[in-house]
Amino acid sequence: MAAFSKIRNFEPEGSGEPTVSWDETNKATFLLCAFALENAIKAFLVYEHPDWVSDGYLHAEICSHKLAALSEKSVLIPYRNRDRWVLTAFEEGNESWMRYPCSRLASDLQIEPQFRDKLWGSYLRVMRGYGSKLMQLLHRGWRGPHGFAGSWDITGEWLGARSSKPALR
Repeated sequence: MAAFSKIRNFEPEGSGEPTVSWDETNKATFLLCAFALENAIKAFLVYEHPDWVSDGYLHAEICSHKLAALSEKSVLIPYRNRDRWVLTAFEEGNESWMRYPCSRLASDLQIEPQFRDKLWGSYLRVMRGYGSKLMQLLHRGWRGPHGFAGSWDITGEWLGARSSKPALR
């Protein structure tokens, strides 16, 4: 991912092991992408199930960081089956190496994967699809659990998707 930051090399001193290289922004980029995917998926879930955010708390159905499992709870998410591998790639470290400076348990220790161009392009495609679909849904309107209702016209670019309406200036 040349668009990010420089590569840092690490060789355990005197270990004779080969040098390991990774992008300095790798972990942060993985984590921020996982957060963005999780929030977008939860937007679909709240749209479909407004009662999951009622009565002053988040219901158990939405309190998870398992991206693929969360997406399965929505019938509105576009290309859910095709893009499952993208969600799984971000989910693997979402509760371990991405979120914490080290593994919480020695048995959870895993090598941090590299953020490859194919995954980055697929992430952008998924977010564009989510943005486009959410713009359509919010334009149709939403009724919340306590009588709140509204509709939203999003102009310009949102989650990588472009509105067909020109942005207001």
